[in-house]
Amino acid sequence: MAEAAADMPMDFLLYPEKAYYLLGGEMPVCRLVTGTWQVDGRHGYHPLFLDVKAAARAMVREHGYTTFDVAPFYGQIERWLGEVRMKIEDPAELDAYKIFTKISFPPTQNEFRLQDVEAVVDAALSRMRASRLDLAQLHWWDQEDPRFLDVLHHLHRLQEKGKVRHIGVTNFGAQALARALESGVRIVSNQVQFSLLDRRARTARSPVGLPGGREEEEALAEEDRQKDADDPSRGGSLPSRSLVEVCQEHGVTLLCYGCLMGGFLTDRWVGAPAPDPRAFSSTSEEKYWEVLRAWGSWEAFQGLLAEVRAVARKHRSCVAHVALRWVLDQPAVGSVVVGTRLGYVEHLDANKEVLKLELTAQDVENLERAVREGGRDLAEAVGDVGVEYKRAVMEVEESQARPSDRK
Repeated sequence: MAEAAADMPMDFLLYPEKAYYLLGGEMPVCRLVTGTWQVDGRHGYHPLFLDVKAAARAMVREHGYTTFDVAPFYGQIERWLGEVRMKIEDPAELDAYKIFTKISFPPTQNEFRLQDVEAVVDAALSRMRASRLDLAQLHWWDQEDPRFLDVLHHLHRLQEKGKVRHIGVTNFGAQALARALESGVRIVSNQVQFSLLDRRARTARSPVGLPGGREEEEALAEEDRQKDADDPSRGGSLPSRSLVEVCQEHGVTLLCYGCLMGGFLTDRWVGAPAPDPRAFSSTSEEKYWEVLRAWGSWEAFQGLLAEVRAVARKHRSCVAHVALRWVLDQPAVGSVVVGTRLGYVEHLDANKEVLKLELTAQDVENLERAVREGGRDLAEAVGDVGVEYKRAVMEVEESQARPSDRK
């Protein structure tokens, strides 16, 4: 787990100290990260720069939300936040801003030389008018393609040159993260999809070679062999770890998105009829509708929502806050990334209640029982963390391999 924010300057940290922690042991970030993917225009929201500028300043100055998650493919958000930071004269306010971005390449790119990676980093620095990236998160499409190790080594070189403060990854399963750690590059975070329905970070298990070396690996193997001897029903399983376990063992912080399932884990859907997918107004609704269907039926989901609502009422809270708190309480989790339509502030003050909410052991037991009894484990239904991105690459490759109908 990330270190608590004990000695942080509090000039622009408007929440209690427990609302912040030190990522990588030294960089103060908020446990509620502002997600900005909605700025890309595919979510029924088309913001203007002036609205985003005013909202971003207010997020930090008035509400204490100091941390933003961005990407080069989230519309103009990198450029816009760069413009915002350029106008700030107060050093304390400027230092409060922490912006996490993605380092990404086209799925079909074949070369990943240092100059290729540096060009991507330099472009991000230029857009954000910054001299250093706070957190460069490698967004990699296929975890079985080992060239991500080359990119990580190049990012480390750029870190040594002062262009990158911390290095993270996105959507890495246990095996891929273990390989990344084994490379010797310090990985401080892994941003993954994690919610009451999608618990793959905790439930998907993979055989991994951990960076503790051969001695540790053999000790783990012996431990599993003993478990097999004690319980023959295990069937001679290989030493395995979940993503959460790998993160815990090696000090990697999980940054979690999709915690509200694109809005499905909110009071809006309690007791509501199943939606018509043709009426969806955003790609998030489309995506998480498919996740929900992979988990179980709409009737089963209503049963889960009823249980979440019961817990929420007990605490005078709401479904969304209980869902977010459950994720925040998971091992190795540092932050939840909450999508925000910058310029719309109706949820900002309310979301602060998430930080005060304390679920009891009975609450957690009731929630997790409802999840287990209502639907399937997505580790079995879908696969490991991030596997959906490999499928996206395969679809691109298949489409390119088909004969073109163009004349």
